[in-house]
Amino acid sequence: MSIYNQAIFLFDDVQDHLQAQDQNMWDRISSMPFLAGADHVVVDTLEGFGEGYLNYLAEVQSLPRNLIVPQYSSPSLLVSLLNDSQALQQASDLVSRHKLDVCPFHATAEKPFGRLQDKLSSAQHRVQIHPSQASFSELNSKLKAREIFVETKVPAPIGQIVHNHSELMNFSKMWPEQSIILKKFHWAPEIFNPENPKDHEYPLVAELLHPIKSSIAIHIESWGNHISHMFSGQQIIRDWRNHGTRLRLGISEHQHQQMIDYSLQLTQHMQQQYGFQGACNIDFGVTADDQILVFDLNPRFGISSCVLRFMQRMGIDLNTSYLVFKAMYVKIPNLSAVLRHPDYLRIFPGSKNGMLLAGPSWDYDKHYVRYLFYAVVAETPAELQQLEKDLIRILDEVAT
Repeated sequence: MSIYNQAIFLFDDVQDHLQAQDQNMWDRISSMPFLAGADHVVVDTLEGFGEGYLNYLAEVQSLPRNLIVPQYSSPSLLVSLLNDSQALQQASDLVSRHKLDVCPFHATAEKPFGRLQDKLSSAQHRVQIHPSQASFSELNSKLKAREIFVETKVPAPIGQIVHNHSELMNFSKMWPEQSIILKKFHWAPEIFNPENPKDHEYPLVAELLHPIKSSIAIHIESWGNHISHMFSGQQIIRDWRNHGTRLRLGISEHQHQQMIDYSLQLTQHMQQQYGFQGACNIDFGVTADDQILVFDLNPRFGISSCVLRFMQRMGIDLNTSYLVFKAMYVKIPNLSAVLRHPDYLRIFPGSKNGMLLAGPSWDYDKHYVRYLFYAVVAETPAELQQLEKDLIRILDEVAT
């Protein structure tokens, strides 16, 4: 038994303060658990797939046994589910029959997961959220991550938590020749300019900027008393943001194993001290002088976690294959239109090369897919480069 058959996956990534900035940036990942092999999934809509792509997912055993599609009433999948009594009853019956818990994406404190627990629970089974809102809210903080790095003695960039402007300036004066970054929330850090300081929301983390030659995400699963390494990926970082994943890590086996050991140590600490259950991904960097430093801790499934698990389930060797995973804006009828293109190369069990589309974000007003994730896998860099070019061309040719 595992999280993939013991929980309903409800990936609601809407965050009110960010949604206000760009509506199109949210409600696009609820179907990603399909790729992970989850048995029970709540999804915004299936409109972006089309019949052909759903049949393909079923053929490669990546269509859940139980799908719940609530009527759309909010960009928040959780709110849509709570507003749809029929879908809610379907979820309640499923939970009661299989004694399921719920696996969310962002279990932030403001989301009404408490209402969902009350609706789904019975005298025989009290539904749990994994990770819980309490543990997620605490662990999904750069401040808490910094504290955990210190508590576990896992090497991290030189830095400290600063509580006011005076502490920040004092830290800056200690390192006059070094660039300093400021971290507080999930999004990109900010480079501190002591010559032109501005107001900040304290407390926050101040760290020395360490140029790195490799950025690696280690994916860990924590379920019950079991903690295990799932897989690893090299992150494609531009302008402080993650723009995708590569399989080839570009580091030594010893460095990779050290990152895994650190990640298991950190996850065990999270489980013991904060009751953490679920999946997490932990970001490391290798500096120019080959130091290994931990930079970030994400107490949730990564989107790339689902893609890498799909590749793993298809029998693709994650240690020897070449893979690129990215996201892009598109304007296509649905994924089936791409699948029908004669040059599209599907991935099946035993494949060495192929293409994968995922997470179609559906425009409810204009009725087309506006955004998606794609992955390309190949045996050689040259094949990978050509396949990615072919896929971009295909997406352009089927655009509406």
